[in-house]
Amino acid sequence: MEITSWSVAVISLLGAAVMIANTFVMTVAERTRELGILMSIGWSPWLVLRMLFAESLVLSLIGAALGNLLAYAMVLTLAGIQMQGTGWSLPHNLSANAVAISFAVALGFALVALLWPAAVVFRLQPARAVRHE
Repeated sequence: MEITSWSVAVISLLGAAVMIANTFVMTVAERTRELGILMSIGWSPWLVLRMLFAESLVLSLIGAALGNLLAYAMVLTLAGIQMQGTGWSLPHNLSANAVAISFAVALGFALVALLWPAAVVFRLQPARAVRHE
């Protein structure tokens, strides 16, 4: 049972990582003209990347907070159901360690998801980006 739950967790995390990376690649693709204008008025690629990192940080922290709230609500709901004949029950508390780990994992995924968009930003030529359609 433990191996199955870890397998489901890993597959879910990999799916989330792909979705986050896709979101940021699409963000860079859709905002190419905006990023080109920022770079043409003097922003360095590092400053553009810092802006994207701030966006990913906010999104990942909001996602981690919502995920923790939904998980806690689900555990409370399932704990309210009487498991007849099983001899076990779900814990009702949410440890601070689990919350900290979930926020750390969300932040790690946000950083990893920025690798591909970072490569795109560093190759971006401001003149070409402004003409991008």
